[in-house]
Amino acid sequence: MNRISIGLLFSFFTAIAQAQLLNSPQFAKNHLKLLSTIDVYSTKENFDNSRGNKVALPTGNKYDNIVGSLVANYGLNEDWELFGGFNYSYAKSLTGNEERKGGAFTDISLGANYRWFDGKFSLYPGLSLSLPVTTIASDTDDVLINDGASILAFPFYLDYKWSFLALYSGFTPAVLGDQRGWRIFYSLGVKKRMGPVILNLEFNGMDNLKKDELTTSPNLRTDVVNRVNAGSLRYYSINPGFYRLALQARFRISQMFIGGLGYSQEINGSRYSSGKSIIGYLEMRFPEFESTRTADIASERRRAKLRQNKYADEDADEIVEETVIIYEDNLNFSEEFEEDTVDEDLEYFEKEDLSKPPTIKRRVIRKKGEGSNGNGEE
Repeated sequence: MNRISIGLLFSFFTAIAQAQLLNSPQFAKNHLKLLSTIDVYSTKENFDNSRGNKVALPTGNKYDNIVGSLVANYGLNEDWELFGGFNYSYAKSLTGNEERKGGAFTDISLGANYRWFDGKFSLYPGLSLSLPVTTIASDTDDVLINDGASILAFPFYLDYKWSFLALYSGFTPAVLGDQRGWRIFYSLGVKKRMGPVILNLEFNGMDNLKKDELTTSPNLRTDVVNRVNAGSLRYYSINPGFYRLALQARFRISQMFIGGLGYSQEINGSRYSSGKSIIGYLEMRFPEFESTRTADIASERRRAKLRQNKYADEDADEIVEETVIIYEDNLNFSEEFEEDTVDEDLEYFEKEDLSKPPTIKRRVIRKKGEGSNGNGEE
């Protein structure tokens, strides 16, 4: 399948859109991926009620927030994936000379993705539920570290792949608990591989589909925000919205680990904070699942073509078994980092002339720039 770089992390209200850079569905039986992120956010401004106008926090006020997430993705089969995770959030607000700080586990989440279409154009709908561990009381005197509301979300992921880059997008309607209204998260991005690094550039945002119950009584929220959050609308705002730009670079650390760094900034919004994020990223994959998954794809395609050419099942089984051995022996790198080379190999099997008995050729997948005779054959 074509990889897409979108998905859900679990600080939904503030990170759901920028997190689309980081996580992809993994549709492979028994595939396991662990993803951890840390988002370091700082702000001294808000967007006011009209789009684009920034208002500085009162002199001396500042709000900082660090959100850490851990997510596990598990592939049930080639069409379904389950995921679940949790957030830890730490925040510090400075109101004049008065400082508040604190941290706690804030949300737990779970969900599923389904592979509807998969090819040059791919579509993956999903379902997710986020439940708050930490809620917000109107008389709280603690700095805010999350929005304190449950979120039922219905993500849709799309991507289209060319030979030189991948274009992806997503939109996620979400229903918030505590009568906070309905939201829509959306994103549009491009992904480009440059040697050992994959670069993502993304525009994302959030708007309101149904207004908050307290739309006509905003002081019930703003009084809390002004008292404990230095006036920052990072959390607990009424009908917030934003547009954001994000950039991310990912790179391989070892066979099992992929790291990344990202930067994002709100460029427009209303009733939301205007700030900057630096995002760190670490992913652990289990490479035996990667090679098995690619072998399964190659086997499936080759078997179908053999049957089209009326090969006996036992002959097809023997050829397919050799295909699996080739891939399991030689695929030592993450498919996302090797996807162009993998695609070349799969195309080789698809383009074989099977009107006559095929010649088995052991093909080795290598990183670009490593030794090869140019066509991937030993």
